[in-house]
Amino acid sequence: MFSVLILTLNEEKSLPGCLASIKDCDDVVVLDSGSTDRTASVATTAGARVVVHPFENFAQQRNFAHDAIEFRHPWVFHLDADEQLTEALCAECAELPATGSLDGCYVARACFGKAAGSALHGLSRLAGAFCEIAWIYVCAGRPRAARGAGDADGPVARKLSAQPVR
Repeated sequence: MFSVLILTLNEEKSLPGCLASIKDCDDVVVLDSGSTDRTASVATTAGARVVVHPFENFAQQRNFAHDAIEFRHPWVFHLDADEQLTEALCAECAELPATGSLDGCYVARACFGKAAGSALHGLSRLAGAFCEIAWIYVCAGRPRAARGAGDADGPVARKLSAQPVR
């Protein structure tokens, strides 16, 4: 199994569809940047945990989540509130081993319910035996995992080998 992290700010309209696509996940965390709408209520009603933290940039939010939130599973999928996971991607993520040589996977948005051509999102393993995933801020405000490309790609996700970050 895997955990899901959703970054939000005033996402009460988008969040229900997102949460419905991950209804079988038993650990969903909404990291909210201070919404003034019903985002937190929608999330808790669906069974998600809500944590509030001021937004600086996407990388900082994801790093805060990895450092401060206790996830139930070693793998954490980073999902936007206006996105939905497909059944195929859920199945592939659920099969990832808790330990091993992989620290993360990149997933093209087209694989989980959004048009292609946008930034890649992904799945990261918390505090792996080899190193920890660190999200870095890039010019367009989109995060990328600090890793090199790996091998053993699945049908949906590009897997990343564990390599020290430095």
